[in-house]
Amino acid sequence: MTNGARFARTVTFAVGLVCMFGMQQAKATTFTVATFADPSPGAGTPLFSYDGASMMLSGGWSGTGLTLETVAGDFPDATFSMSSIEAPLGGDSELGAIEFFDSSASPLLTITFEAASLAVIGFGATEFIAVDLDSVSMSGPVIVAGFAVASIDEEEAFSFAFANQIATDASGGFSATAAFTSSTTTVPIPEPASLALLACGAGLVFRRRKFSINKNAVKMLAVVGGMLAFAGQAQAGSFTVATFADPAADSSTPLFELDDGALSGSWNGVGLTLQTPGIGDVDYSNAKFSMGSVTVNPDDTTGAGSVDFFASNNDYLFSIAFQSGILNGNTGFGATDFAAQGVTIDGPIVPFALMDEAFAFSFVNQVATANGFTATADFTSSATPEPASMLLTALGATFVMRRRR
Repeated sequence: MTNGARFARTVTFAVGLVCMFGMQQAKATTFTVATFADPSPGAGTPLFSYDGASMMLSGGWSGTGLTLETVAGDFPDATFSMSSIEAPLGGDSELGAIEFFDSSASPLLTITFEAASLAVIGFGATEFIAVDLDSVSMSGPVIVAGFAVASIDEEEAFSFAFANQIATDASGGFSATAAFTSSTTTVPIPEPASLALLACGAGLVFRRRKFSINKNAVKMLAVVGGMLAFAGQAQAGSFTVATFADPAADSSTPLFELDDGALSGSWNGVGLTLQTPGIGDVDYSNAKFSMGSVTVNPDDTTGAGSVDFFASNNDYLFSIAFQSGILNGNTGFGATDFAAQGVTIDGPIVPFALMDEAFAFSFVNQVATANGFTATADFTSSATPEPASMLLTALGATFVMRRRR
């Protein structure tokens, strides 16, 4: 094949990708701008701190392990900082800014907001979200590369879902880890070159060789990880059980649906990487989850339910059961939160008994339907090792070492 023919073939392929993805995006109402899973293994390395006396909230992450997934690609070991702002619990905060950087400290994305809300839900599932339809603006290289515009400032949404919440003072202060997601609804369709590059990148990802995972090896890693984490968890108080970044590129593939007073959720596609830093530190690529229909009452409380997680080959991983929940209503443009009370977390990959369990889904890409809405979401969860279980784990580790000798 001549060079000219190869070039023509490449152009045709790129045009086809642009048309295919352009048609798909044209159907979408909102886009996920940036998202990350909770990068912290536990309460010992919080992302946010709140001073109850001064009502000042500050946040940031300068360590490793935060992969910022954006419309312009993924950025491993990204960092972020949020200016310290006054944020009364349950009320609106003052204006502020959140800045994201790549691993070399180069700017990626800036989110400015005129007002936001810090809401405590249940017993540790807290969220920090913007509250005004026109209060949020997003700019930076990620916006330019992903949407071919310098900035966007209409109907943007962002949300941090907190876990590993630890009281720091008697006046309501706390520290917390967090997962993050964000979306926009009025940005034009990404320019063709971006679509072609993103599509080609996706093709390369799908062509990567898939490795089979030995089930026994995974279980052993989980147990060993639990043993190694034992001492650290005793000091940190709580740890991140499992977390994932928003796996959906836009609202065309929602994770949750509220329909006529019933909330249900699931993800059966690809792209959801379930991270389990506190129970083995194993990442499950293309994981899945399902939550059966849960009744939502007029006051936004819910009935009991459960969330089940599975590996890509449908092997059962663990479940989160809850006695009741709270669906924190739409705050203007899609930053909604679902958290629960009376939570238990258990399953094959959980190596020890837990207590003080908490979890939260933060919703974005919210689209109104005839009887409710659909939404995408990120997720994080936390717990504290049950003391007796910790003792048994330590004794188990002792027997393993003696057998090794």
